[in-house]
Amino acid sequence: MATVTHTIQHTRENTETPWVELTESFQARIDHFKSTGDLISFETVDHDELTSTTTIVFASEEAEQTVTNDAIG
Repeated sequence: MATVTHTIQHTRENTETPWVELTESFQARIDHFKSTGDLISFETVDHDELTSTTTIVFASEEAEQTVTNDAIG
């Protein structure tokens, strides 16, 4: 099966607008799905003052569905 990759770019209006930080519970779910092998990578790959680019790599289409349909996170 082929991996599934999503690239997400967040932009803020100005440097006075804070970035939205990951909550501890969200980070715990990321860590959980990394440990199950469903999630290969979830990382910020580019960041400047106004934009942030994150890539999310799932092990497969099935793994993507497992993660995105998670009711706990």
